[in-house]
Amino acid sequence: MPTPTFGVKYIGSKNKLLDHILKLIESVVDDTPHPSIIDVFTGTTRVAQSFRAAGWRTTTCDLAWAARDYAALFLQTTPADLPKLRELAKTLDDLPVDPDATGWLESKYSDAPPAIDGGSPVRVWQPHNAKKADTIRDQIDVWKVSARITQLMAQRLTTLLILALDSVDNTVGVQQAYLKQWCTRSHNTFNLASRIPPDDWAGWAGPTGHHICGDALTAKFPRVDVAYMDPPYTTHSYATYYHIWDSISEWDKPEVMLKTNRRVDRVASHEARDLAMISPWNGRRAALAAFERMIRHLPADKIVISYSSDAIIPLKALLNTIEKMDVCKGLSVHSVDHTRNVMALIGNGADAANRSTVTEHLIVVRKA
Repeated sequence: MPTPTFGVKYIGSKNKLLDHILKLIESVVDDTPHPSIIDVFTGTTRVAQSFRAAGWRTTTCDLAWAARDYAALFLQTTPADLPKLRELAKTLDDLPVDPDATGWLESKYSDAPPAIDGGSPVRVWQPHNAKKADTIRDQIDVWKVSARITQLMAQRLTTLLILALDSVDNTVGVQQAYLKQWCTRSHNTFNLASRIPPDDWAGWAGPTGHHICGDALTAKFPRVDVAYMDPPYTTHSYATYYHIWDSISEWDKPEVMLKTNRRVDRVASHEARDLAMISPWNGRRAALAAFERMIRHLPADKIVISYSSDAIIPLKALLNTIEKMDVCKGLSVHSVDHTRNVMALIGNGADAANRSTVTEHLIVVRKA
């Protein structure tokens, strides 16, 4: 059994495949003691958590701002940090909430009016949870500004808040698709302390990692034994699917637009659009070129690529491109069939819904 991992609901989650990924990478690194590894598109850090638990020195990277907070908790926390983290989480859980105050989350995502006139109310969290979340997130910033806590501790606490809010949300797993009526879990009251992994979680014993927030195609990575990459190779933008987590991470309380109150800099038609969040992996032609650039850019002689049968580029086209690269010394493919999960259906539409299984191709590239 692989070590348990933790994270929010996520379309690109590899939670079901962790054992296969770990075993393949173990065979790739051979007998290298405590190998170093890059998780290039870490997302919620689930795969990176498994790497750390296996004793590997892990560097993570992602465009999402929330990913740096996930990394702070799951990759940069040591056993010595846990008592203080638990104490602070309990203090935040016990904070009094002003019933008359309306914070940013409540005003935008709790029975809130949509930015487009005439739309249905935006129901992501019930008022009692939104009020509590606003109070807690504001308090984390107060502590950080007053130097009561470090930036790293603030990021850990913010991750706990995100995980807790995910457990009581009213969405179908992406933040541009919420339910019109309150679902059962949304009535619960969240708790931060309960989201901390147990003291005996294997990840705490692993080496602490390093996170890079930004574009993997230009990031300055350290030289490593192996790189693992699982790009967001769909026509859907993760930057729009999980924009609220980024807002909670940054806590910039942005202007919102559209019927789902998406942060304005994630709206394609708006002049304030954050161009840094545009991913070449969301289009077939650009994604194929990005694959080639990424393989050349990574400072590792061995690269393992997770590639789903639902990806926008046919597997044959990808393999042909890689094989023709002058840096490609060898190539092998290991395929795993697994049951499709609900989150995958959201990301791939009706065609995916007609198939009960999906194939994950684990491609090993050996560079010259």
